[in-house]
Amino acid sequence: MPSILWLILLVVLALGTASSVDAQTPEDIHDPRYAADVLLGYVSPEDVDLGELLETELANTDALIKEALRESDRLARASVRYRMDDPDDPLTRDEIHLSHRRLSCSEFVWLVYSLENLDLGNIHAQTKEMAYESGVYQSSMVKLGPNTEARAGDILVYNYHEEDLEREERDRGRHRSGHAVIVVSSEKRIVVGSHGRISTPTDASAGVGYRKLLHPQWNLWTGGRRLRAVYRVRPRNNETGASPEH
Repeated sequence: MPSILWLILLVVLALGTASSVDAQTPEDIHDPRYAADVLLGYVSPEDVDLGELLETELANTDALIKEALRESDRLARASVRYRMDDPDDPLTRDEIHLSHRRLSCSEFVWLVYSLENLDLGNIHAQTKEMAYESGVYQSSMVKLGPNTEARAGDILVYNYHEEDLEREERDRGRHRSGHAVIVVSSEKRIVVGSHGRISTPTDASAGVGYRKLLHPQWNLWTGGRRLRAVYRVRPRNNETGASPEH
């Protein structure tokens, strides 16, 4: 009998641990399991040889995506700082060719592909929209599920549970931010984006730059955010390589 009780206790503890790992509360931002130093590595632009990647791993990648990655690299080397989304001062399509001193994460991914003449609208979609709404960027991109195998050029959208965000919006008039990045190398697990402090390892600079995912899966980001959607440039040969999310 004691052995049976011990087995039941182990099962309960295991379930509790699994539940706590997936739980997402405002305190997750301080949970050491979700810290940037645990999940992410800082990669300086000097350590990313994009030219070599384009000739090797990315040799067969679509030319538009290659140009988008070159633009991402240029911004990563331009000391562009991070900013929170400002609904009263959004970046618009008329401004995409101007010099940009600050970008939010969702502005960054929108800007990079807008500069390649993709129709992503006059202003960017925020990460909550990208994660949970249908029809976002649908004329130029295919929205795929979080279990999609990531490849270069994909936009990865991380966020909290939709119900939690809606409750926070009702209770506090605002909700926690998600995050969006572009995959540079799936083999080396390198992404690029505009990162705030929570997405930045200690002693590294926030802003536009590269990160290396240290977690064995692609589905986890800092603060307890989970991969909710993958956006892939809609191919011109009508082959997505994966099925759209329904």
